[in-house]
Amino acid sequence: MNLRQFAGKLLRSIPFLIVQGSRLMARTPPAASPPSPDSLREVRKILVVRLDAIGDFLMTTPALRSLQKRFPSARMDILVQPGVAAVAKTFPGIHDLHTLRCQFLIPGGRRLPGILEWIAKLIELRRRRYDLVVDFSGLFHSAAASWATGARIRIGFRHPIPTGFFTLNGFGGWHSHVVEANESIHIADQMLLLPLALGGAPDSGGWEPSHESDSAAETVLKLSGITPDDGPLVFLHPGGKWPPKRWSAKNFAAVIDILQEKNIRVAVIGGPGDDSLVDEIRTNCRTAPIFLWPPEPLETIRGVLKRSDVFLGNDSGPMHMAAAAGTPVVALFGPTDPKRSAPRGSEFIPFYAALDCSPCPLYFSKNLCHRGHNYCMDNFDPAEVAAAVANLTRESGHPRRTPSSSRPQS
Repeated sequence: MNLRQFAGKLLRSIPFLIVQGSRLMARTPPAASPPSPDSLREVRKILVVRLDAIGDFLMTTPALRSLQKRFPSARMDILVQPGVAAVAKTFPGIHDLHTLRCQFLIPGGRRLPGILEWIAKLIELRRRRYDLVVDFSGLFHSAAASWATGARIRIGFRHPIPTGFFTLNGFGGWHSHVVEANESIHIADQMLLLPLALGGAPDSGGWEPSHESDSAAETVLKLSGITPDDGPLVFLHPGGKWPPKRWSAKNFAAVIDILQEKNIRVAVIGGPGDDSLVDEIRTNCRTAPIFLWPPEPLETIRGVLKRSDVFLGNDSGPMHMAAAAGTPVVALFGPTDPKRSAPRGSEFIPFYAALDCSPCPLYFSKNLCHRGHNYCMDNFDPAEVAAAVANLTRESGHPRRTPSSSRPQS
């Protein structure tokens, strides 16, 4: 370990020291038992905290429905990152949507402006006097935000959290009640553990479909030269929040060429920061796929995905958006396990290497496997991936007009 790595690990140990200090100063430790029914009778204002990515929010929607049914007369607000706001604002029954940037917590983030923004937002949330805060993220910053609200009941998960040289098991007195996380089940089912601890009922539904702009999607497709009469259409999204979750652009280009030589059109979409991926795919393709670039707004993307015969991509937010729209999905999983984060709402074919080291605990902090090669993602055969996509295009029929509600769940 060189000096730079040591310093980085030391910095990542700071949350451990903060939490341990708060634990020593806390008057009472968090209760391992759920809140009593009597303490929940006066809940009128709820804050849901989900400071994660789009896919994480979509996988939490069954738990949000369960919360709404448990507290039908309560006002529910939600706290998300700005990049998730376009999806979160369409969830029915949300009163106020709050956003909080977390970039200053990671390398390269804007430290001082981020800290000042946090302080201002947390003061605002505290003034709202929430009765109940439900922290679905289980992260250092989500627990800190929950604690800062001053809510009487703050419930979250207890699970191992690596912080530099140490490992935390929960957040001391930052939550008033904790529920043991079960990381052997699907993330959506794990999120439901919090509403269940509050007396809610299970919800086996899929991700809540967001409202999309049909006219905007139709305009985008028309301007790109895509019409329903041109044969099967596949939308490909090559991105992913963490680099180890991304299949190589060269492999995606090979799949595109195989599909287009079978008269299956491919349209490539991307999000902010995917410029190099899109350019690399363009360079490596022998055929000429359609590129929806620059990125379209999220409000339009779901309408576009709904008109696709198949979605192809990595474990990502657009993968979950496609499934919520009822579009069949072929997805590549490397450091993550499809048993934990598979989409629901449509036909689904996963590619998963299931190596001994999978799911990988390192990809949150590293951009490359410590062996210097992301074996869990790089060994998939483009011909096999293309064959799976082609099979789904035949099964889905053309053009795809089946409503998402009639699609079987995976």
